[in-house]
Amino acid sequence: MRYTPKTVFPAAIMLAFSALPSFAQQAIDPALAAPIKAYETAANASDLEGVLAAYTDDAVFMPQNNQPVEGKAAVGAAYKGLFTALDLNINFTFDEAQKISEDWAFVRTRSGGTIKLIQNNNAEIPNANQEIFLLKRSPDGQWKIARYIFNTTAPGQ
Repeated sequence: MRYTPKTVFPAAIMLAFSALPSFAQQAIDPALAAPIKAYETAANASDLEGVLAAYTDDAVFMPQNNQPVEGKAAVGAAYKGLFTALDLNINFTFDEAQKISEDWAFVRTRSGGTIKLIQNNNAEIPNANQEIFLLKRSPDGQWKIARYIFNTTAPGQ
């Protein structure tokens, strides 16, 4: 076999990535996990009020392949449409959480589970996403979701 940059480079990249450690779920401050766990529970129940309770008033929701949705009212309208079309059964794995100031933090997660397509005879598809949540501490000291962005990690979706 003849070794060329076209054959060696991809093999080297694959070898390098295979040597990377997998991320184990780290201990996370329960206060930072709370709004995301509340969001997960509400989203799985198609509970619009519960989802919105996890967000700040100035929230921005940035779903994959869509424009950002800004403000709690617009975020609510987006989720109302989402819950009409989808039945979620998702779970988050926490990979990283950092307070970046007294009132701001971020949480990096991955999610798995399934999604039922309500308007397609409840066809079920796998859920595989990676997410970033930017949290803001509210005046009462509770952390809320201020920004939420995600994209799929499933090939072809």
